[in-house]
Amino acid sequence: TEAELGRWYHAEYYGLGPSKFAAPLQALVDRSVKRQASRIMSRLGGTTRRRILDIGCGRGTLLAALAVEGAEAIGLERSGRDLG
Repeated sequence: TEAELGRWYHAEYYGLGPSKFAAPLQALVDRSVKRQASRIMSRLGGTTRRRILDIGCGRGTLLAALAVEGAEAIGLERSGRDLG
């Protein structure tokens, strides 16, 4: 239910500023997300249309990294934020 989800995904889950974590940890997270996006794109191989749907996309960091890699990335998140 919406109430049950709200207990786990409160506003602090998404972070309150431009980054979710302290700077050193955020840098590690950012590098990891970039590597993940690169791996996803390489597994898509030579396909010309690279559309990716990320369900449960959180803050949209993977979406942004996929877009840099050339994908059309769209995300859905229960917060209702427009991501993609």
